[in-house]
Amino acid sequence: MEEEEAHTLLLTDKKDNPASTDTANGVKSNVSWPTSEERNSLLDIPSKDFSPKKSLIQHSDGAGNTLYIQEITDEESGKELVKLTDNSNGKERQKNNTKNKLRKHTKSLKSSLSRFYNFMDLDLLRDGVYLNILYSQSMLVVVEVNFKLILPFFLSDLGFTHSETASVLSSMAVSDICCRLIVPPILDRVAVSRRATFIFGSICVALGRSCLALQRSLGQIIITLVIIGFFRGISLTSYPLVLTEYSSGNNFPSVLGLCMVSNGISIVILGPVSGYIRDVTNSYPLFIHCQTVLMISVLIAWIVEIIILKSRKNKQADLDVLDRETEDKITVTKV
Repeated sequence: MEEEEAHTLLLTDKKDNPASTDTANGVKSNVSWPTSEERNSLLDIPSKDFSPKKSLIQHSDGAGNTLYIQEITDEESGKELVKLTDNSNGKERQKNNTKNKLRKHTKSLKSSLSRFYNFMDLDLLRDGVYLNILYSQSMLVVVEVNFKLILPFFLSDLGFTHSETASVLSSMAVSDICCRLIVPPILDRVAVSRRATFIFGSICVALGRSCLALQRSLGQIIITLVIIGFFRGISLTSYPLVLTEYSSGNNFPSVLGLCMVSNGISIVILGPVSGYIRDVTNSYPLFIHCQTVLMISVLIAWIVEIIILKSRKNKQADLDVLDRETEDKITVTKV
């Protein structure tokens, strides 16, 4: 087979400076000829590889310029092709390396997130019952903290002295302690869920605080706070037992830890909001009524949960009945 030869036209001049030539009209024009190095760099041909002796044809014009036709062998063209293929392969390798690095990074990130997910047992957040428990206990903590902070200012706003304010607060604390000593043994002997006692005590406390906001005399306030302290003891003693009743035993640390995180986030968010309501309205009774609304929202959420669970149980019972009927019909047809 005949070897294919690639020819390159190279135009060289004796001088690298611009040369003036005469046009057909007799007007001189300056023509700038590129140097041999510029032509070689432009054509990507090394200067050492080119020599007029290796050229096949040379031609000189009247202006002193020489035209060379140089032969490029198959070996040289093959080297250029190898260089091009090496460059393309290098770019593909870089792309593949970057893709592999991204894949490794995403895999490591997913693995670390999955470990954290399993370690913290975040699968609990998919359960609507547990989310409802988190909401109720977070609202209780927020209301308790806000009421404790605002009660002395409320009493001083009514005109009570420091000694009277201390007596009122002490009466509520004594009632709370008595309830914590008396009520738990009674509840242990009663077949009532801790969630029921928790919501019962919390709602009674919220309604008692709304009644307290309407009182003005010292005796009425002390009686109201004694009642509030008693029901507060019921709700707070049932507070951790709700979590133990929900947990299976092994996941109790995760259940309690997520509850504490939820309490902290709720206090940070809702605490300033309650204070803003007090500052804008300049009314302590309205502030207390807002805390009651938060606890009533907990009661509404629990009622909605009970309705949803009962509807699901009824649907499941209907499906079980249909399955039994179909099984009986199949057995009758076989007989």
